[in-house]
Amino acid sequence: MRPEGNAPSSIAVLLGSLLLLVAAIGGPATAAPAASAPAQSADYAQTQADTPDADNETAAEILDSYERQLSSVETISLTVVSNSSSASYSSSAEQSIWVDFEENRLRTESTTDYGETITVRNESGTVVYNVDDNTVSEYEYAFDGQYSTPLSLDTLVNDSDVTYEGVETIDGTETYRLDIEPQMQYGNHSYQTTVWVATETYLPVQSRTTSDSGQYSYEVTQEYRNVTVNEPIPEERFTIDVPDDAEEPDTSTPAFFSYESESELRANTTQSVPEPDVPGNYSFENGYVTESDDYTSVTLGYATDGEESLTVSKRTTSSAYSYDDNDNYDAVDVGNQTGYYNELDYGESTISILVWECAGDHYTVYGSLSESETIDVAESIDCE
Repeated sequence: MRPEGNAPSSIAVLLGSLLLLVAAIGGPATAAPAASAPAQSADYAQTQADTPDADNETAAEILDSYERQLSSVETISLTVVSNSSSASYSSSAEQSIWVDFEENRLRTESTTDYGETITVRNESGTVVYNVDDNTVSEYEYAFDGQYSTPLSLDTLVNDSDVTYEGVETIDGTETYRLDIEPQMQYGNHSYQTTVWVATETYLPVQSRTTSDSGQYSYEVTQEYRNVTVNEPIPEERFTIDVPDDAEEPDTSTPAFFSYESESELRANTTQSVPEPDVPGNYSFENGYVTESDDYTSVTLGYATDGEESLTVSKRTTSSAYSYDDNDNYDAVDVGNQTGYYNELDYGESTISILVWECAGDHYTVYGSLSESETIDVAESIDCE
């Protein structure tokens, strides 16, 4: 990490984990909930006395002070509200967290668009209860300090440039604004995170992460509510009252078959297999068949001598995703059907993707072809 000035030798664990806590979910940025200064015990408050002057801070000093403050944390509880958005989706999540570092235990209660789960982790292992499915899972993954809690900073600020942008007020709380940019970007994506840290406590108040590739962009905003430090957490908070009729979740995986011969694939499946008319310089390379109680799928892979690739796939259940609302895809005619076309840049290569539904099945053509060639392949498939 290279903050403005010299980087501290080690960075406090808490901040980054909170920022990444629910960044993997999808959902729109909505109006920010009110943030409030964290509650804290007298012992924790006494460590505030020698913090630097807000007008003269640097990123390194802020992170150093933050690390020093966290050395006195024995318990912490908070709620993280996250909203994510892109041109094609939006969702939200809320996660309440209780951590007792003295007793090595953690509890999280997560609510997302997919349901509610409760997790308790201690030195013995981990129990996860899915409220909606009434299923319970047990794992040997035990509490091992900072790395088994949602309080990990390394993935956020390591190998990143951190700059201090001044003091800003967020919903009545005075904060330091830190801009964090990874030194290494991935592909043609650019990433940027901004976090606002309370000047009084050095705990996060709000964060925002954005990514933009030119063709696809998203934003995740997070609010940190009800932050309480070094207050007793009731013993019962670290237990789960699992109903007696709760069952283990079904973790069975679909049957998967791989073939290097197209004739062998067709001979060994009862599914209808697409018969695309691919360009003459492409030949069959491999194929895959997936079968489960919920869906089946067939994928045919083709390649040229120049290592250009093309895949054609069919899934027997339609997609729940609506491409009508995705500005990255253009509606095109695929015979009597409406398809959705996009091009993705990978370095100096361009990959075309076309998706459409026909007779209740979901089809995809993906590869190193032009738009017209991709549509020709799609129209050659008899799906009626």
